[in-house]
Amino acid sequence: MDQELISLRRQARQLKPSVHVGRAGITDALVRQVRQALAHNILVKVRFAGANRDEIDAAAGALGERVPCRVIERKGFVAVLYAPPHSLVNVSAGSDEMQSEVK
Repeated sequence: MDQELISLRRQARQLKPSVHVGRAGITDALVRQVRQALAHNILVKVRFAGANRDEIDAAAGALGERVPCRVIERKGFVAVLYAPPHSLVNVSAGSDEMQSEVK
């Protein structure tokens, strides 16, 4: 595991989930909310309501593709998403474009 990932996971421990995924699942509004959160912070914790491990993994992966961002950790009902600083373009308008691709 590289040092950057270890450092990011360490930083994420202090965070509380700021985005909650409910029964509606991953909607356009949720994707916009995650993009806005990542525009202000490089890490965002997302809590998934009432799903099993496989469903959470699939939903976190789908959310990572739609935002786009990288899922760096998942524990229980919570996933941690990462986007490098300044990687999202025109977040307020909900643009799908990125300046650079997230690894």
